[in-house]
Amino acid sequence: MKASDRKAVLGEDFIRGYLVARGHKPTDWPSGTGAHPIDMFCYTKDGKIIAIDVKTYAKRMNWMDTGINYEHYLVYRAIQEVGIKVWLFFVDHIVDAVYGQALDELVKYRPTADGCWPKKDYPRKEGGKFYFPLAAMKTIISPLPGELREELETLTRGRRGTQSDLPGLIVADALHGRKNRRIVSSTKVEAPEEA
Repeated sequence: MKASDRKAVLGEDFIRGYLVARGHKPTDWPSGTGAHPIDMFCYTKDGKIIAIDVKTYAKRMNWMDTGINYEHYLVYRAIQEVGIKVWLFFVDHIVDAVYGQALDELVKYRPTADGCWPKKDYPRKEGGKFYFPLAAMKTIISPLPGELREELETLTRGRRGTQSDLPGLIVADALHGRKNRRIVSSTKVEAPEEA
């Protein structure tokens, strides 16, 4: 199994367990491996059906956003048009969290904050991807369980994003409300003491 497929399975299994632990009933979508738009449908404990897609990758390196394949976005819109809500979950080992949101919230227009450059209004399409700002996401789980984070880091090693990714750590601090991360060396950082 390719590393990207293994990461996807890890993320999907983790979210499936999260949903079951909260009394929901996720059902697998028989799609095989590789890119596919929906990972599972879920019967919520209040009797609703929602479509769920889990992305197991980190935010973009130089931007405070993350994205999905534009073709998948079109499928999500079609699903919502028949009355089924779509939720996206992002399992991000760099930010050290699971964040996500309902698609109908993610597609709301958000202008670039004053003073930010270059201007990037959201949502935005770039090439074959459709991007959403991290500010539109809800933090679902933070931090990730250590074993999951370590396995995702191992599968990602040699590609962009490692635990020494300082921009990613700063984002993680912002999402977790932590301050004063200390740089110990060019490759090691120390997390602040938890209050």
